[in-house]
Amino acid sequence: MVSFVDPQNQTVYAWHGYGYAVLLVIVTFLQSVFLQQYFQRCFVLGMKVRTAIMAVVYKKALVVSNDARKESTVGETVNLMSADAQRFNDVTNFIHLLWSCPLQIVLALVFLWIELGPSVLAGLLVMVLMVPINGLLATKSKTFQMKNMKLKDKRMKIMNEILNGIKILKLYAWEPSFEAQVQDIREDELKVMRKFAYLSSVSTFVFSCAPALWSGPPQDPHRTPTEQVSLATFAVFVSVSPDNVLDAQKAFTSISLFNILRFPLGMLPMLISSMVQTAVSKKRLEKFLGGEDLDVMAVQHDSSFSNLNIPLFQQGLGMQGMIQTAISVTSGTFSWGKDAEPTLKKKRQMEIPLLMDVMPSCCRVPPVPLHSRA
Repeated sequence: MVSFVDPQNQTVYAWHGYGYAVLLVIVTFLQSVFLQQYFQRCFVLGMKVRTAIMAVVYKKALVVSNDARKESTVGETVNLMSADAQRFNDVTNFIHLLWSCPLQIVLALVFLWIELGPSVLAGLLVMVLMVPINGLLATKSKTFQMKNMKLKDKRMKIMNEILNGIKILKLYAWEPSFEAQVQDIREDELKVMRKFAYLSSVSTFVFSCAPALWSGPPQDPHRTPTEQVSLATFAVFVSVSPDNVLDAQKAFTSISLFNILRFPLGMLPMLISSMVQTAVSKKRLEKFLGGEDLDVMAVQHDSSFSNLNIPLFQQGLGMQGMIQTAISVTSGTFSWGKDAEPTLKKKRQMEIPLLMDVMPSCCRVPPVPLHSRA
């Protein structure tokens, strides 16, 4: 396009320029259609992943053992179904950038090599120098995220206790005390979030600080180190040889290729940060879902016990009817924990019958349980 509008170039036919313009419009249209289809499918997939995680956590909460239930409170379970599940939804929307961003960077560098030759290695060196900085920021971000999730679980736990015991709390006028506790936890949480915001600002500054060569608006949220890359590349290109002339055609083509680098270089830090948060949520989900379940074989449902009808006559009340065995325990041992000392031992068989079809002298009474029989 640049060579076509050059007045000194008389060897290009006019229909070439119109063809380039039409192709540019078609390519832009197809890019928009494919990109919208990609995001729509990724968003649907993210919602399915989030829904599946919420269903698995809810199903696990119904069968988790008492020992495992002590390690995770109700607030932690709620956070797993809301915050942690949302992390997977967010990362699923941009998961394909893991391979598309490096592919875009490699293709842009290949075309830049064709245009500028080995001078593009200077820009590549600038991008390589950003990798350790990005790794350090990602490590710090993971630490702050783990602290934030722990404080959030603690806050959700105490809020759940407050709501469950609101009557007693109101009766004894303990509102100021519990309010102070929640405020202290919230202050600690805000401190961690403030540090995380400072770290994000540093990350944005590192990837946004640009020299004088800047072609975008000052408040562009997608500012990336492409200007540093382009400045280093152009400086090396014009300085290595006097034969290298930076004309308009070469400059605008190179700048367009550098603009292609802007999106992957801008999305990679966000993707890395989102993956770090998802990794923290993944460990929390693995810890909860890997907990011990209730032993389903400890209780057996036998329909033959319901057929044991025993005649009943209770003197003094004028009631008579039939009883059925509701619960039968054989050699049962009861304790508050798996490794705790048994609180109640029952070596012989214990049956808890259920009173059925009892008819008093005046009217029928509802079924009532009888005393245990050892």
